Amino acid sequence: MKRACTRSGVIFTAIFLCVITIAGQLVGPNDERRPESLSAREMFDEVNQFTRNRFNELESRGLAISDEMRAETLENQRRLAKRYLDIARTRESDKGDDVYHTGMLGWVSQDFDAALEFLGRYVDGETEETERRQVSRSVMVVIFARKMEFTKAEQVLRSYLAANLEKPRERLRMESELAIAKKSEGDIEGALAHSANAFVAAVELAADPRNRLNAFVEVINMGMERFELCLVLRNGGCATNALEELRDASFKTDSPIAFFISTNELIRNHAENGRRSEALEIYRRSVGEDLKRFSNANTATDAGQRLRLNEKQYLLIGEPAFELGGSNIAFPGEVGKLSDLKGKVVLLDFWATWCLPCFDAFPKLVDWQQRFAGNLEILGVTRLYGNINGDDASETAEISFLKTFREEQGLNYQIIVSRDLQSELKYGVRALPTVVLIDRTGKIRYIDSGSSTARLERLRLKLEELISEN
Repeated sequence: MKRACTRSGVIFTAIFLCVITIAGQLVGPNDERRPESLSAREMFDEVNQFTRNRFNELESRGLAISDEMRAETLENQRRLAKRYLDIARTRESDKGDDVYHTGMLGWVSQDFDAALEFLGRYVDGETEETERRQVSRSVMVVIFARKMEFTKAEQVLRSYLAANLEKPRERLRMESELAIAKKSEGDIEGALAHSANAFVAAVELAADPRNRLNAFVEVINMGMERFELCLVLRNGGCATNALEELRDASFKTDSPIAFFISTNELIRNHAENGRRSEALEIYRRSVGEDLKRFSNANTATDAGQRLRLNEKQYLLIGEPAFELGGSNIAFPGEVGKLSDLKGKVVLLDFWATWCLPCFDAFPKLVDWQQRFAGNLEILGVTRLYGNINGDDASETAEISFLKTFREEQGLNYQIIVSRDLQSELKYGVRALPTVVLIDRTGKIRYIDSGSSTARLERLRLKLEELISEN
């Protein structure tokens, strides 16, 4: 047996990747025995502890665990599981314990065919280990979902539920994986059904204080996934219900973030769909009486503060659009009036060259400007900051830089450059990017800040809705 590295006197990367090799192959960190002498259960236990042991070792050395280190450790765990799987599967044991743990080695090693073969044998075999049988089924559902074999996934899921031994964590994993897979296949209604079930499981999981820290993230994710799927289906009632249920869950989980996200979207959803009075009533109630539903005063304060920051935007939706204020410069072309653009949908994109999230929207904006030509006018609104990439610059130099920037980015719409903050203040811009949609009649119908794939998708749906209006 030969050691690949020593325990001291080596650089960190060597410490991190230090393994013991036998005949040039990866084996476990604590192996004083030959791998062939281990049972399938012992192999799996060692694999299961692999990442924990590695991370504990790094932390004991005072080393921070980076994403790269985490990825390397998980890959080493997968390789170890694959080596042990190759050994275990040659034994052809019919013992239930061996079959189960061999299947789980297949799962960790990402040999999904092997995992399905052995876990399927375990489920169909004679065993009184009902908990392991449920674990096996849950893993099989996830694998079938990833393989897009939905009929098999649904069949195993029904067997799992029929056993009446459901665990929220397992249910969450199965339902969320099916929702993701069905969405990718274009089955939006199927994805919605599974995301709704995943949301219920996430709320149940978060009800246990031991799980709350991590589970409330899943509550938000699955709640918003439901909302977004409802928007794709253009089902307003479904979208409202999804937000209201996420909002109710925020009180159960004592989560100011879940409360803000759901309430913020609920207010906007009502206002954007012509229910302005209801939207403002939700806002007033949410920064008042509703905060008393939180068990923690600090949580309530946090939740209220987050919503109050967006009050200006809430009040603007449904109101006539303002002309861009202050002294502006435009290119190409001259500075015009928004009122002259009535009859078209107008998209105001408040951005800056130093705002990295702003770049995410550029390809979409370019595409929309071309695709909806004649019905849409996009205006990229920025302002003079007196510098270029951190260095002081004159107005002339900054304008020249912005013109070059527009050409380099291939932006096919007009850029408006303000010399002051008036336009940003009028439209409640408190973060970049901020997008404002103005309908054909000149009314503000959508306003929101931030950038993400989900936000861009919602913006596209709203944009198409406004363009379709006569």
